[in-house]
Amino acid sequence: MIEVEKKFQPTKEKLEKLLSDSEFITRKKINDIYWDFSDYRLLKESTRFRLRNGSFELKIKNKLGGDQEIENEEEIKKYFKTELKLSEFIKKNLVLLMEYKTDRVKYKNGIFEIDIDHMTSEKFKDFVFDMCEIELMVEKESEIKDALLKIEDFAYKYGLEKTKIHKKEACLKAMNQDAYEKVVLNN
Repeated sequence: MIEVEKKFQPTKEKLEKLLSDSEFITRKKINDIYWDFSDYRLLKESTRFRLRNGSFELKIKNKLGGDQEIENEEEIKKYFKTELKLSEFIKKNLVLLMEYKTDRVKYKNGIFEIDIDHMTSEKFKDFVFDMCEIELMVEKESEIKDALLKIEDFAYKYGLEKTKIHKKEACLKAMNQDAYEKVVLNN
């Protein structure tokens, strides 16, 4: 499956309208730790390697705007071409990119899943970031463009505005100035 998503930062009123038309699904706490090589090659390729609530995940952005998600450790090791345990591979090859906690509330509205995220960091006390993510899952790359249009039409119905600063940029700016300058500002 391919995850297709768009991020928004609605006003309080627009968010209330969206959620009044949506069905509450769940609320959970998420702990994320991201790593990259010291040259930030994953970040530059829009690939994210993280430990989420104790499980490794690799998200690889494709050219059409979707993400391939790999959650199987053996498959992740194949991607990195390593036989080492992932914890050992990290120690020998990667640097900490960012670390934060998210309070996520999930809703459903028709075919769309909606995540409302409130992010903070214990290491970076001043960091706070709020956003809304609308997503659809598709089976084939040929369905990505249509899914993006559906998400945009849905968001337009509620007057949602795209994020002015993306989560990755906000986290890097607060938590890893070197990566922020070398990757975000140099794009």
